[in-house]
Amino acid sequence: ATAKLTRSGQADVLMTGTTVTGSTKITGTFTLTSGGIPVAPGAWSVVVTNPTDGGSATLTDGFTVTGSAPSITTVSPSSKAQGTGGTETVNGTNYAIGTTATISGTGVTVGATTVVSATQLTFSGTVAAGATPGTRNVTVTNTDGQATTCTGCFTVPRLDTISIDP
Repeated sequence: ATAKLTRSGQADVLMTGTTVTGSTKITGTFTLTSGGIPVAPGAWSVVVTNPTDGGSATLTDGFTVTGSAPSITTVSPSSKAQGTGGTETVNGTNYAIGTTATISGTGVTVGATTVVSATQLTFSGTVAAGATPGTRNVTVTNTDGQATTCTGCFTVPRLDTISIDP
């Protein structure tokens, strides 16, 4: 028999070292990282398949991956001028596959988040030409809803216009 963990939007986690004892017990190991990045925390379904007849059974939300709340230590760059964009890097802890980032306020758009490692993620950020200057909060949220906010960690600087009268 084979077993795997499944969750919508996530890659399946296959059981390795499978041992079947009798008709009601299967043991093995689930590796809960992918490329060194923890899998998304939260409920996963368990699917067991019998290779003899191809039959399978699913225990919906039968396995819970627990994760710790994320943290933010740095955001770089910590400011972007109006009408600009580029890649933002957030360093911290406890990032998992599916972690997302947001920046508060209007006029700042955050693209898809890429989890580089358990301690770093990146995303593309765009500051609209008309975005209100000031400090913004950066929030990182894991798929189980645990989140952290770094207050004032991003700034849209004020661009002053200077006129010179000859």
